[in-house]
Amino acid sequence: MILIAILIRYYKNKNKAIEFKSSYDTETRISKKIHDELANDVFQVIAFAESQPLAKENTKENLLQKLDDIYGRVRGISKENNKIETGKDFTKSIKEMLSAYNTIERNIIATNLESVEWEDVDDIKKITIGRVLQELMVNMKKHSKASLVVIKFESDPKSILIRYTDNGIGCEKTKISKNGLQNMEHRIQTVKGTIEFETEPENGFKAKIVIPK
Repeated sequence: MILIAILIRYYKNKNKAIEFKSSYDTETRISKKIHDELANDVFQVIAFAESQPLAKENTKENLLQKLDDIYGRVRGISKENNKIETGKDFTKSIKEMLSAYNTIERNIIATNLESVEWEDVDDIKKITIGRVLQELMVNMKKHSKASLVVIKFESDPKSILIRYTDNGIGCEKTKISKNGLQNMEHRIQTVKGTIEFETEPENGFKAKIVIPK
């Protein structure tokens, strides 16, 4: 009984550590994104406003354009990290999040999303799925140059299976950028799931996610 109690405490502490690491990684990623994409631009706008005659119409238009660009990127960062809906609108919110990455050059297809009985899945797992899908989309947008992304959902009595495939440039598996992918792994481990990556140069990127119900 003492051994069982020790093991229970050990696994609880281990899960808390994984959750903490996942949260820390997310905060670090957001902080880096703000620093890399916004801080320098804000500084440049301040320097521009201090050095240019703002009374001139073309100078004001230039300043407003710069501010509008920064505002657009702030909205983008906010969208990537917004609250995940876990109630009856979960599938709708996932669809909206994925469709935000659709462009003229890129098509995002999600299949069988409604086939999963999401009411049987707890909120933590729904949030985890939403965040991991967001991170896959961000990774795809930054690195893959894909024109087609397919995300297929499957379900059985014990687990949820999500298959992600894109037709992007891929890369050597040993050269996969680990930052975002490690964050996904930590999230999935928190809910006792698994995630596997498969990629080759010029042969796209694949991910297989299994989460127990």
